[in-house]
Amino acid sequence: MLLSNVWKNGQIFTMRALNQDDPAASYFPSLEASSAFEEEGISLWKQLQKELAPDYEVVYFSNRLHKVVANLAEARSSTIIAPFSYIV
Repeated sequence: MLLSNVWKNGQIFTMRALNQDDPAASYFPSLEASSAFEEEGISLWKQLQKELAPDYEVVYFSNRLHKVVANLAEARSSTIIAPFSYIV
């Protein structure tokens, strides 16, 4: 089930946001879609951490922050390093 959810989340990014020709120009169609993707990613990350600990360290790449984070407080940080693009 967890693996299926990780796969599904990756497919959501590919179908809704990824620009195959220019990945750096990838975007979600709205702030709400981006936030939902980020929250689902954090939820999956927490599940993976719980399932794989203590044998593995699981980190998360935050699309919102545009960086790898290692703890939940950092992932929930309101400081945005490089804002994601949206269609307005």
